[in-house]
Amino acid sequence: MDLRVQKTGLTGPLSGPVRKAGGQLGDPVASPMLGQDQVLLGLPGGAPLDHFPSAQPQPVEFKPQVPSTDTASWVYPSVLPEFSSAEAKEMGQSLELSLARKLAEVQARSVVPPPANHPGVELHNHLLGIVDTRYFIDKCADGDAVLLMKRLQKMFQQSPLMRQEAPEVAKILAGSALQIPSLSQSAARHQLERVLTASPCTPFDDVYTPRDELIKQHLELTPDQLDAILAASTTSAVDDRARLTPEQCRHLRQTLGSQLSHANARQLVEAGLTPRQAVHLTGRMIDRRYETFVEDSQRALHQDNIHYSEQSISLNKLVSRLPESMMKRVDQRLKADGIESDLRYLAMVGTTNLCDGFLLQLNPKTGLPTVFEQEGLNISRPQFERLVGYFSGLGATREQAIKAIANSDPHLLETLGLNPEQAIIVSGGLPPQLKIGLEKAVRRGDVLGIDVASPEKEPFTARGMKNFDEMYDILKKAAQERGRPLVLRPHVGEGYPEMPEGSHGFHRYKVAREGGGPKHYSLAAANLETLISHLENRGYSAAQAAKDGVIVRFGHATHLTQDQVQRIKELGIYAEANLGSNVQTGALQPNKAGDFFENHPLLSLMYHDVPTVLNTDAHGVMHTSLRQEYEQADRLIKMFTRNKISLAVNGKSVYYRDLSPEQQQRFNPQRLRQWASEYEQLVRAADLRDTARQA
Repeated sequence: MDLRVQKTGLTGPLSGPVRKAGGQLGDPVASPMLGQDQVLLGLPGGAPLDHFPSAQPQPVEFKPQVPSTDTASWVYPSVLPEFSSAEAKEMGQSLELSLARKLAEVQARSVVPPPANHPGVELHNHLLGIVDTRYFIDKCADGDAVLLMKRLQKMFQQSPLMRQEAPEVAKILAGSALQIPSLSQSAARHQLERVLTASPCTPFDDVYTPRDELIKQHLELTPDQLDAILAASTTSAVDDRARLTPEQCRHLRQTLGSQLSHANARQLVEAGLTPRQAVHLTGRMIDRRYETFVEDSQRALHQDNIHYSEQSISLNKLVSRLPESMMKRVDQRLKADGIESDLRYLAMVGTTNLCDGFLLQLNPKTGLPTVFEQEGLNISRPQFERLVGYFSGLGATREQAIKAIANSDPHLLETLGLNPEQAIIVSGGLPPQLKIGLEKAVRRGDVLGIDVASPEKEPFTARGMKNFDEMYDILKKAAQERGRPLVLRPHVGEGYPEMPEGSHGFHRYKVAREGGGPKHYSLAAANLETLISHLENRGYSAAQAAKDGVIVRFGHATHLTQDQVQRIKELGIYAEANLGSNVQTGALQPNKAGDFFENHPLLSLMYHDVPTVLNTDAHGVMHTSLRQEYEQADRLIKMFTRNKISLAVNGKSVYYRDLSPEQQQRFNPQRLRQWASEYEQLVRAADLRDTARQA
């Protein structure tokens, strides 16, 4: 827009007349919004502009204008202020933030979701990964992406543990620190996508740390929610040493003001609370934030037409932050809004429990591995060092020595100084606190089993299979008590992209290779073989599953071979396919033609009639939805039924046209939907017998 002052008698850059010095209007210029009869186009009926006389357009002769030095007759409509570069920049950022918030308001308006292309059932999802990046910008920073970046940077700067748990995210935030003063809203949103979702340079497991901490520290609390928390903290239900007085609540409001909802324990102590009171109050605020987050996540699932879902959540968080009473409150609010959302939990423990990685988890106070501190074990530090010294003398590193101790024959351990009872405990079994926690969790009415999940970086071992058996037995006992089947779902066969030696950082498509293919493909297939063989050796089958009340489902199973597909069919194992997730995590690598699904077993699973359920794995983290997952599966099936791709059967490439009519019928896309619906029906029938849900 031309903001220069205009000389008397000339028309301005906008359509319409310019007032002369005497106050009369000059002739209007032609406008693209005016017709030949000076009628404003687009108005109902073409309303005329009465104050403009009708006239035929006259040709305009072009004459170059010569700047005049006579300024006496110039009219100054207003004085334009001059802004410094800093002020202009601040105005631009403010305008951009205002537009971003307005866009968020528009996006937040309730819309009617499109008709579902799926039965509304999802079995493989992670609660902390459902919502997208925009949710955190809106709910943790009032729509200000730059502010959210600042908060994340501060959190990571102050927490070595966060930097250790999410090293790639820490690098991204550190690299953005110098850009913050000049960072625009759009640039900040781009960076936040790299921090809070799986990206080519961000491993999926890194993003759960900042998500979790944002929920705990910065998810907004409404004034009504804060009032309720403070009021509850003054009641007799609170321990005397943690209870607040009304005077303390008023003082907190006066001292901290709007910062009270974001205050940490240290700030509360500085404001006059005792340490015990501060810990209690911050704990209640965190609990309320998780309650809000769970409700918002279920609303997001509703937008994807999902009415039944099983969500994986860590055992510790399930027990400490997500009690059944809270879930019932959320369910009541959703039903009041007409939302059907039946959410069940799987108590999650690390995949390291199927490997030897869990043996290296240390007690920070004693320096001893937690596995050597089991109840009744009583191994002293000198005893432990004597065991490590023996294997170190054979050339093992300390880590190798610890693994060797835990996998040794009990008789050898006795010769090294342990008594018979100690030797038996050390050589097998889950850590006792983990076992106690699982036994308690699977007796909750809203918990349907155990999920063994974390990056699949290590090979499964014999010791890990002992832990698998212990988890199976925990579920078997709980299933018999509750009168319903429960789920044991190991994440297996997904693999985790391994970076080549000398790599600086993560990139999901620049992976280490071995034997002509990605290295993690081999590890994933080997772990599948270990677990399938173990289930075969212990006599697992569909009939045994029905008797024990334990349903085994393979999470991902991305790199199943055709032989393994046939074997899990015979074992009666469910498969969970997560197509979009496998692309986002790098579990699947593109071939030369850019096809990711050449090696995915979905078609093979359908050919061998293995019950397979499609899932997102985590909507927001994986940039997908259940609708998209079914669309992708439908495209893959259509390519096969149109003879565009082939299927390996008994070592031969077979096209759809080569199959019998009965075999062709197996590739009806509706079968995927039918398997999901049938599973839900089994759950609903079991609910009627479940003593935990009846209570």
